[in-house]
Amino acid sequence: MKRLAISLMLLVAAAGSITAQNDAMYVYRNDGTINAFLKADIDSICHSNIDLDSLTHAEVVVQEVWTADSIYRIPLTAIDSVSFITPPTVYKRDVIRIEESLLDYVIGADGLTLLLKPNTPTMLLPLAGDKLVLLEGCEALPYGFSGVVSSVEQTATSINIICEQAYLEDLFDSFCSVQTILGCNPDSVASPSSRRRVTYRPDDIVFSLGPYTVSRSDEVSREVKKDSDLALKGGVSVSTEVQPTFRIHTLLILGEGHGTYFNCSITGDLRVTSRTSFYGGIDFNHDFDGLIAECPIPYTANLVKFYINPGLFIRADATLTGTLTSTQLYTFGMAYDYSSKGENTVKPSIGGRLAGYSTDVSGSLDGSVAGGLYLETGFNVVSRKLAKVYARGEAGVRFSGSFVLRNSDIDNASKETKLYERLKQSSVELGTFVNFSLGASVLQSGAGRTWELYEPIHTWDLVPEFSGTKLTQGSGASLDALAQVSGDCLFPVGVGFSLLDDDMEKVADHTVGSYKNKPTPIEHSFSGLDKDRLNDYTVYPKVRFLGFDILASPEAKLSLFACPDGNHPHAIDLGLPSGTKWCCCNVGANTPEGYGGYYAWGETSEKDYYYWDSYKYYKETDDDWGYTKYSTNSSYGYNGFTDGKTQLDSSDDVAHVKMGAPWRMPTVDQMKELVNNCSRQWTQVNGVNGILVTGPSGGQVFLPAAGYRWDDNLGDEGGYGYYWSSSLYPGYSDGAYGLGFYSSYWYWYSWYGRNDGHSVRAVRP
Repeated sequence: MKRLAISLMLLVAAAGSITAQNDAMYVYRNDGTINAFLKADIDSICHSNIDLDSLTHAEVVVQEVWTADSIYRIPLTAIDSVSFITPPTVYKRDVIRIEESLLDYVIGADGLTLLLKPNTPTMLLPLAGDKLVLLEGCEALPYGFSGVVSSVEQTATSINIICEQAYLEDLFDSFCSVQTILGCNPDSVASPSSRRRVTYRPDDIVFSLGPYTVSRSDEVSREVKKDSDLALKGGVSVSTEVQPTFRIHTLLILGEGHGTYFNCSITGDLRVTSRTSFYGGIDFNHDFDGLIAECPIPYTANLVKFYINPGLFIRADATLTGTLTSTQLYTFGMAYDYSSKGENTVKPSIGGRLAGYSTDVSGSLDGSVAGGLYLETGFNVVSRKLAKVYARGEAGVRFSGSFVLRNSDIDNASKETKLYERLKQSSVELGTFVNFSLGASVLQSGAGRTWELYEPIHTWDLVPEFSGTKLTQGSGASLDALAQVSGDCLFPVGVGFSLLDDDMEKVADHTVGSYKNKPTPIEHSFSGLDKDRLNDYTVYPKVRFLGFDILASPEAKLSLFACPDGNHPHAIDLGLPSGTKWCCCNVGANTPEGYGGYYAWGETSEKDYYYWDSYKYYKETDDDWGYTKYSTNSSYGYNGFTDGKTQLDSSDDVAHVKMGAPWRMPTVDQMKELVNNCSRQWTQVNGVNGILVTGPSGGQVFLPAAGYRWDDNLGDEGGYGYYWSSSLYPGYSDGAYGLGFYSSYWYWYSWYGRNDGHSVRAVRP
């Protein structure tokens, strides 16, 4: 039975029957040592009948645990037990845990010095010799804190708790820490959402390496034959991009019987992307000469002649561009184990393997055809083909167009809208042009300059554009789809709707008809659906192009929300304990899904630029070193340290100013009440992302994810929502409380810089 213990328990854990807190497997050994493996690092587990001395036995004698970098071979006779339960954390009796009552007064930490607010009650202050511990981070101490108090100092701005280094053995009888650090791609490092996210996860740290790129390119252009009107052109470029990402696990265990155990593993991916791009094309340029009139220049022995040459011309060019992209994904890892008991140290090692491979091919075709009349006049020296100086004028019409395709987009055209978005960027254009050229040539080689005027006459789309897609519930188990179609297509294109479920599997499909150039609404009713799953369906417009169906945008889900009528605003009774009613629209909006205005905290009008130097309640000063800074001052208002104000006055409350009494901005307590008593669902209303808030009474309000304004930018639109409260954040005069949310979470306790432009949703009694 023992020899099967690890495999069976790991199988159970993988099946999900072990609770979420258990991210590791613990192998307790007879000698008191311990092996711990994070489940994310385990590649496979198997048995072996070869022992540690390489002797073969008739029966299984060793349990092997394979990770990305190492093979752990544990004799079955050495295994006492296996567990997926994380060992508990047990503090020593003389340890003081930093409780919530003290956390309210914590400003932060400077190394081993804990900083408290000057008004911290004396009864809460630690004494010299106290052992302080905070394991789970908070806003002021995101990575926790530990130390042994050596002294306490009082300053004008803080109380400094000066500590010395504390050690595991001084603090815990039993301790276990499992942490994960995830590496990200470079885009996420600078994204507004990473700066704005306020949920605290000390184990989620963003970093990246690369990408590193090496490239080479060559081009060629050749005439088909000497003096030909037809030329071939082409080129090729090759680049290789390398980018590693990392995941770091640390596992630290302290306990009686097995001493201290530490495991650190680094696993990650190495993505190698090779791109081979090529292009090829033709250029055709031919003149159909008309009647050429020449006049010799006197006294030049008939070697220089003035000529006039009218005629017709035709030019055509086409370029085919393609890119072959191949991506190899390698996994790698290294690990280090340490145990204070027994010989249980594994030297760091590195291993890797090919985990995935993919290829993608994309191509585009660009070209134009032009024709018309030309008139050329100039001087021939010796002969027209030997040397000439000329002026040439052309007038004609030109067709030009582009077409882009990608094999991965074609493969996923029935489940994604990428191909449709590419086709929307393709078009065919007809225009007129007039140009004038001056130049000189010798033996068909020369130089010159051309000036051109081009006037487009008409542009044709390859696919139409959709707007206003809606999905509403019909009678019984049916859904009604509606969308507007517009655009001027080169040829008729089939249009209709596709109904998909949350797994992007097609539920139903219908082609309404064909469309060319007359804007019109299209609609269709899907019947016979599963009545219990109507909220899971999404409708997409579709086009039938070159014989296959392509999903189009914008899509729409069944609207779960509707205001009482169109006479906004409404005071919605959500059934909250305080009786507070929430407005159905943002301040400055006329519909529930409208973004409305963006306001800095305490300001009552919008502006083009949101930063400290444009903020009403901040002023510019110089610090002790002469650097410019911005700071609050009691004469500027709302500085909790000096003027004692923690709530906005009515004159600075944008909801009160814009909408009148009794409307006002919600307090932080009212936001807390909303989060604690209501449910939320990420959804769309008329194509706008946001959360649908449903109260105990069944009343609903929709909060659009309007993003925020910072500097002169709009960030996080459609992905995040930020709403001001009227409450100043205690301890930080530059911040105020707010409500924030994204697709899977919402929170009332967050503080934001007061200079940012956020949405406002009004409340009333």
